[in-house]
Amino acid sequence: MRARWATFVSVAFFASLALTVASLFVADYTPPFIACVTASVVLLFLKRASDQFTRVKQ
Repeated sequence: MRARWATFVSVAFFASLALTVASLFVADYTPPFIACVTASVVLLFLKRASDQFTRVKQ
C-alpha cells in the first residue's frame, strides 16, 4: 500500500512538472502557471515524505 502511494505521488509530481512547463508555452490549454507551480511544490513535499516513509519501513 505504501509503495503504491509513493508511486502515485511520484507520477502526479512528474505530471505536474510537465503541466508547469507546458503552461509557459501553451497558456490557452493549461492551468495558470502559478497554480501549476503551487501544485508542483506541494507534490514535491509529499513525494519526499512518502519516499522517506517508504525507505524507513523497508
